[in-house]
Amino acid sequence: MQFLFFISQMKTLMMDKLFSVLFFLVDVWILTRGDAEVSCQFGQSCILPCRFPPGDHLGIYWVQLTPTQAGFHSYYDNKDQLRHQDQRFRGRTSLFQDQISKGNASLQLTGVKVQDEGSYRCLTSTITETGEFDINMKVYAPPQKINMNQAENQIICSSDGIYPQPDLSWSISPPSSRTFQNTTRVQKTEELLYNISSSLTLSDGEDDLDYICTISTPSNQRRASWRRGPSVKIISGEATISCSASDSSLKGFSLVWSFNQNQMIVTKKEDEEQRVSEEWKQHVKDVSESGRLTLQHLSADHEGTYTCEVSKDEETNITQVSLSPAEESNNPHVRIIIVLTVIGISAVVIALVFFCRRRRRNAQRKAAEVSSVASNTEIILTKISEFHTNRVRNNKEQSGTTSRNNIVKLMLHLCFISRTDTTTKFMNSEDSFAFSCNMVHGQGGGFVTPTAAHEPKMRETERERAEIEEMTLDTGNKATSGSISL
Repeated sequence: MQFLFFISQMKTLMMDKLFSVLFFLVDVWILTRGDAEVSCQFGQSCILPCRFPPGDHLGIYWVQLTPTQAGFHSYYDNKDQLRHQDQRFRGRTSLFQDQISKGNASLQLTGVKVQDEGSYRCLTSTITETGEFDINMKVYAPPQKINMNQAENQIICSSDGIYPQPDLSWSISPPSSRTFQNTTRVQKTEELLYNISSSLTLSDGEDDLDYICTISTPSNQRRASWRRGPSVKIISGEATISCSASDSSLKGFSLVWSFNQNQMIVTKKEDEEQRVSEEWKQHVKDVSESGRLTLQHLSADHEGTYTCEVSKDEETNITQVSLSPAEESNNPHVRIIIVLTVIGISAVVIALVFFCRRRRRNAQRKAAEVSSVASNTEIILTKISEFHTNRVRNNKEQSGTTSRNNIVKLMLHLCFISRTDTTTKFMNSEDSFAFSCNMVHGQGGGFVTPTAAHEPKMRETERERAEIEEMTLDTGNKATSGSISL
């Protein structure tokens, strides 16, 4: 049994030696072969690999292969030696101290910059041998985010902080044979990164298209699509906006709702819970699994553009929706007010028309009465004229003055009968006579005594008064009944 145990131990030791030899041969092959290539992301940490056969009196020297052979990192006497380190690398380099004794001379570089790109050499030495290993470091900065928005009749696609210089291309879904004009601009920043922007001119009547912008570098690619959603109206202070046409579940996606492209409303990262900004907490009523956003307590201040951005892996889908107040005709409360206003105006117009017609009828009736009185007055004056002519012919001896006085008396009675303002000019071949009477109602229903123009001095006799009054009463009764006969 002891013999078998001894054989087993020997076999284990031989296998360990064999693997040690194999690792040593691999290390020697790497050291003699030389160059390796490493890609490091901008702003991140990167490891430059280097291995060596362990030994005593170890020294490790890292240098950047530039014309000045800038010192990168040094290690000897069992500690880092950084007195001659280049200023650009201060505080950014470190070795794996617990792995050095095992032959690991790899170096970690933090906060990678574009200027760090280039070739590096790892030099190792022990009491028995030396090693040299060259590494070519490539720096990349992939497009992290693509921004797409509409400005007038153009869609703008942009992304910042990319390295190396990217390419940008447009496509449309569903595919179209139409040619769209686009302009692309590239700018280089102080950090030697690239900002790229492109504008695509839209055509009228192309609302159902998805505009796809693709930004790519030799090692990375990202795509974003933009579409214009149907406009939504604010009704009774509420509105519901869909994030996608399919309304499918967004589980596993990142979701961002924003207002006018600068105010965050809701954010949700993959399977995490959604977060509503403080400013919008009173307005966000619900966010469905498909990303549909329901808002409440909205006012005119919330009119504008709402953007839904859904992202996963290397793709982003953006939907922009315009939100505006409902037109007055679509608001039931406003419709009721308009109807009541129309009814009120119609009632006022009808009342005015009725009033005007009634007033016109009254005016016509009064005009007819006045015309009737004027006609009767003319008849009476004709009777008076005949009476005067007969009196003159039958009694030429009587004075003309007495006759005029009798006519004045008759006119006074006429004014009393007609109860209107009357002015009469009576003329004949023998003399002229001007007469006016003004009927004015007094407190007791009496009348102001009319005046006569060119009133002569009256000489009344009982006989003349009786005759005049008898004729006047007879004529007045006929005038009142409208049956005076000549």
